[in-house]
Amino acid sequence: MASLSEVGAKRQRVSECVLHANVCGTTRQLYANSMKRIVKFCVKSGMTDIINAEGTALLYPVAKSDLELIFDGIGGQQGRMAANSQSRSGDICSGNDSITNSCDSDSRESTENGTSSSDDGNSAGDDIQLPNRTVNRDTIRSGAVLSVSAMNQYISAIKFYHKEEASVDSAKELSSDANSFLNDFLAGWKRIVADKRNCGEMKMHEGKTPLEFASYSKLCEAALFAAEERSVGSHYLHLFVVLCWNLFARSCSVANIRTGHFMWKNDCLVVNILVTKSDQTGEHSTPKHIFANPGQPKICPVLALALHTFSAQRHHDKEDRVFTGTPYDVISKWLNSVGSKLVTITDPECDLGTHSFRKGATTHSIGCTNAPQWTTVFLRAGWSLGAVQDRYICSNAAGDQHLGRIACGLPHNPSFAVLPPHFKKDFTISLDQWINYLPHVENLPDGFRKCLPFLLASIVYHWEWISEKDNEGKNNILYLLCT
Repeated sequence: MASLSEVGAKRQRVSECVLHANVCGTTRQLYANSMKRIVKFCVKSGMTDIINAEGTALLYPVAKSDLELIFDGIGGQQGRMAANSQSRSGDICSGNDSITNSCDSDSRESTENGTSSSDDGNSAGDDIQLPNRTVNRDTIRSGAVLSVSAMNQYISAIKFYHKEEASVDSAKELSSDANSFLNDFLAGWKRIVADKRNCGEMKMHEGKTPLEFASYSKLCEAALFAAEERSVGSHYLHLFVVLCWNLFARSCSVANIRTGHFMWKNDCLVVNILVTKSDQTGEHSTPKHIFANPGQPKICPVLALALHTFSAQRHHDKEDRVFTGTPYDVISKWLNSVGSKLVTITDPECDLGTHSFRKGATTHSIGCTNAPQWTTVFLRAGWSLGAVQDRYICSNAAGDQHLGRIACGLPHNPSFAVLPPHFKKDFTISLDQWINYLPHVENLPDGFRKCLPFLLASIVYHWEWISEKDNEGKNNILYLLCT
């Protein structure tokens, strides 16, 4: 009969299996990429005794001494000091133990050309001499100091795969001293990065910059009238940008959105994305209300969906996807080539990416004068409120509708409650007419088909504006619409 401790250990391993089964594919891929770099580093450094015969994975558990070598390679010149910086007293930028020795330009490590100066006489490319091993620090890093989030990704990958292996074989669990080393290393790395930022050697902030509403409007206009991009089939730029902003969603969630996720209810679009990065089972999925903004067509979500739906370049997808191909790659390339130039004119320090929309929309909504409750913003963005709050605070339609009107850019005046463009009640369109407008209409989900009259009404309502912009030669939008 199994002892209580054995039963408890088995339950723990089962719970860890369930936990890791819920890790989304995107996170798994990030961890996998990090581990590939670590394994490649181990092969080049002669640490073949801790990788499998195929040279594709580490042998678990990894000892603390081996982790020290690995993260010395990842961190380069600063890697050897990161774990010890927690135990040092005083400022890490003082005395002979200084990371930079001083904040003058002669002692700084250049993150642009990958060169570095060291207070111990060794360059970043020097070998680390250890018993039976020679490890080159440049085999895993490019020379630039890694950000805290990038370093944390390596550490999280190590811990993740140890837990996954330990769920099958408890002997492969990460040891307590190795786990403590990883925690100490990350804490020390945070201090090193903070010192670099203080000395002006690294950017003051890491991660993508939250997009301001004015910059978002400029990007929407650029995406809508991006004639060259549309000519190669990336006609969904405008809708992708608008949905990222209004849904407060990650780009991967928007890229996988289906027409079956849309419906029309209470004068607005209602979108329900079941599976997200933070909710793999769909248990906490809440409907998101998206409203029209007739006063600003370039950022109007209903018009954006209408132009995409009735575009001659859009063909019905068998998997019911709104965006075909590789939308994430297209939008990322466009942001790097076009979008960044527009935004950096007003904000030279802006680091633009797809995550800038999610950060910008939430920041704009919370920071405006008629801001909604922060819990409503958290629920729409899919963020946890806490174990207890998640059970007792649920999404409310009224709160999300208020947030939806703020997100779409409606002004805080009587027009805040404006209705979307719509036909009169006695106006009807036969199925044959719909087929002329949209040949694959019969294949669309019922919920999305209920949106079509309002999408068509939005195009009719803004037709003069569309024609005016088309005559300016900004884009051949009229050609793209079915006639």
